[in-house]
Amino acid sequence: MIEQRLQQVAKLCANLAKGQFRLAKDPETQAFCCAYLTELSYNALLTKVEHELGKSCWRPLGRVLIVVSEKDVIGSLLAVLAAFITGNQILVKARHSQPLLYWCKAQLQLTDEQLSILDWQSEDTVNEPDLASFNGLLLAGSLALMQYYRHRLSYPARLIEYGPKISAAVLMQINPQIVQQLMQVVSVFSQQVCSSPQFIVIDEAISLDELLAALTPELVKRHPLAAESKLVQASHYQQLQLLQRCDARLISSAFSPETGWGISVSRGLAPDLWFKQGLNICLGPAATLLDQAAQRWGDSLQTLGVVGNLNWQPSAFFRLCPLAQMHQRPLTAAHDGFFELAALVNFYQDERL
Repeated sequence: MIEQRLQQVAKLCANLAKGQFRLAKDPETQAFCCAYLTELSYNALLTKVEHELGKSCWRPLGRVLIVVSEKDVIGSLLAVLAAFITGNQILVKARHSQPLLYWCKAQLQLTDEQLSILDWQSEDTVNEPDLASFNGLLLAGSLALMQYYRHRLSYPARLIEYGPKISAAVLMQINPQIVQQLMQVVSVFSQQVCSSPQFIVIDEAISLDELLAALTPELVKRHPLAAESKLVQASHYQQLQLLQRCDARLISSAFSPETGWGISVSRGLAPDLWFKQGLNICLGPAATLLDQAAQRWGDSLQTLGVVGNLNWQPSAFFRLCPLAQMHQRPLTAAHDGFFELAALVNFYQDERL
């Protein structure tokens, strides 16, 4: 039975990769999603099942409620597909991703009992369904979302949480591909997913002048942010302009009024100077700054994209990888993400076998 579901999912992903349903408005995110889904072939999915579930005896959790932040369209999709592959009945809260989920439901030929889609914002808790009827709850979003459901879900229902994470990049050297790689990993998903680098550590031995000269013109080439986000970004840039006269941490800043993307350059870690959406460059001894980040954010650190030879023993971060692969976690890697099949089943021991 699971082989049939894997075939269905592989076919669905292939159709999405061919552009049968548009996943994102901006071209970069759309291209990334299509490339990612191309990798989800039947053989790749079967390898994942064998890796995570193996020859163990297992059964579905049962009825699963999925409440996922809709900033990551791939995450929303994979959460539903993981629950489907493991044979669960699914109720998902959705608003922006609703058209995609209904398209998937039709492609997979699922009944309302197998997949029900509720029309509300994933962060909204009004008209909450009866949680006592669920065997599992998969959450991905803010700490407030986690705390809300922790107090409302009762044992033995399983709570599967994926809270907010912080990712970063570290540059120990500069290469010809660095500008395009930086802009791609930052701007995909509008820098709103956990694997997006929120800050970029550049070792103090590297000269910034040429890099900044190449990065600044790229801001205007990004997909424009929403009007409200542009206003927030413009206001922050004005604050940085004023601070540059009196805050020794701030080296420089840049901003594109056309797109809303920005760049901040500071000495050391200075989160209060960072753009919410942009390249936040932190200059200093790389190992020292990464240690400071580990002390500050601990297990909230997720992915570290690396360029060059980094002589640092990771005291935080759950994944280290080349910069260009920050959003491309291997299917069978141990990671903090939605596509974890073992979390959505109950294992049991049958000693008669």
